[in-house]
Amino acid sequence: MKSIIVLALFFISGCAGPKYIASSIDEGLVDLEPKIRVIRDEKTRAGFEKAVVKWLDESMMAYELVPSNSEHNPDFLNLEYTGRWSWDLGLFLADAKIKASHKGENVGVVKYQAPNTLSSSKFGDAEERIGYMMDVLFGYQTAESATKSVN
Repeated sequence: MKSIIVLALFFISGCAGPKYIASSIDEGLVDLEPKIRVIRDEKTRAGFEKAVVKWLDESMMAYELVPSNSEHNPDFLNLEYTGRWSWDLGLFLADAKIKASHKGENVGVVKYQAPNTLSSSKFGDAEERIGYMMDVLFGYQTAESATKSVN
């Protein structure tokens, strides 16, 4: 009986899917439509930046791309990102983070985590998942609704 319970717990924990955790940018700041600086992360795959830029273009937000060693400009909404892919029968976005700062203050952060478990929901379109991160960061949807979308 004990081994059945352990096996059941292992299976349930193994099926945990991706999730988003966030503190969205205040709606008042988003409404001001600040110019955005996307600070490149040279260690993250280029597709991450492309997904962020695509989202900003589709949202018609003014932005500029700056090198990874750029200092934050307090008059801009500065976005910094990191992303890590992993392999399990296929490549998948394992975890990612986008931080937003304005006038020297952290004003929002969104994290994405896809545990390397038995769940097949970890596989999916990384560009879409990064788009959900941006939606959540800018308050267009909740972390809970984004999590439901990818599971």
